[in-house]
Amino acid sequence: ASALAVATVVACRAPKQPIKIGVVFFNRNAPAAFMAAEEFNAAGGIRGRFVQIVRDTIPSSAEPADVEIQRARSIVAKGPVAVVGHGGSRGSLVAAPVYNDARVLQIVPTGTTRLLARAGEWTLPLPPNDSLEGAFIASFVRERLRARTVVILYQSDEYGVGLRDGVVAGLAGSGARVLREQRFDLSSPMDELVDAAVRGQSPDVVVVAGRTPSTV
Repeated sequence: ASALAVATVVACRAPKQPIKIGVVFFNRNAPAAFMAAEEFNAAGGIRGRFVQIVRDTIPSSAEPADVEIQRARSIVAKGPVAVVGHGGSRGSLVAAPVYNDARVLQIVPTGTTRLLARAGEWTLPLPPNDSLEGAFIASFVRERLRARTVVILYQSDEYGVGLRDGVVAGLAGSGARVLREQRFDLSSPMDELVDAAVRGQSPDVVVVAGRTPSTV
């Protein structure tokens, strides 16, 4: 349905106009989008129309509370038929209403929160959601590690909370018991949190539901 929507929008544009694709993603990943567009264009484009990558113009100094909304509005103003982004669950969720109101397809390559499935018919998450990731982790804890007691540390954002919920649901009724669920954020002293979470409980396994930069 989403692919058909994009095709319909593209067909309604003037034949010689480029097909604009917005990329609202991490700067380190943007070159790949430009390379892909160059390959399409070198081969004659899409049905004779060139692909044009458009980026937002919001400075990095913008307020973090609404920067994702600003970026989405900046991209929509450029008239794309689709957008790849944003870079994670929270940014993608915040920006989704902007794209849905504008009827611009939002392709989310890295956001995993299950809430994206309800963000609107123009939002298309690609990876498995956090409930499936959590179920996989829970299965590994039960079947490979044979754990009976578990402590879960989870990052305080959509990704961490969703992953925690998936792990807890996956362990339910399995005989493995969750002793404690401890929230953390980017500024948390992880060594101290882990020490406090396991002190006096000696869990078989500690599960950290968060991104790599926040857990090392």
